[in-house]
Amino acid sequence: MGLEDASWTGDASAVDLNADGWQDLYILNMQGSDQYYENDQGRRFVRKSREYFPRTPWGSMGIQVFDWDSDGLLDLYVTDMHSI
Repeated sequence: MGLEDASWTGDASAVDLNADGWQDLYILNMQGSDQYYENDQGRRFVRKSREYFPRTPWGSMGIQVFDWDSDGLLDLYVTDMHSI
């Protein structure tokens, strides 16, 4: 499926961030940058971390997906241990 992630993760979230009907995957990394994998219509996951998230927390601990600003789009809320 194209998922090759060796990070030290404590949480991940399946969410359709690009609104194509397929669940993508956002993976936290407690000892590095987070990773985002886009679902390619159920065939594979493609890492697009820096394309969509050029800067992520370094040392994430938890994630929530919800519509924080009530605009009808899902938002990510990521807790961070030690930003750089």
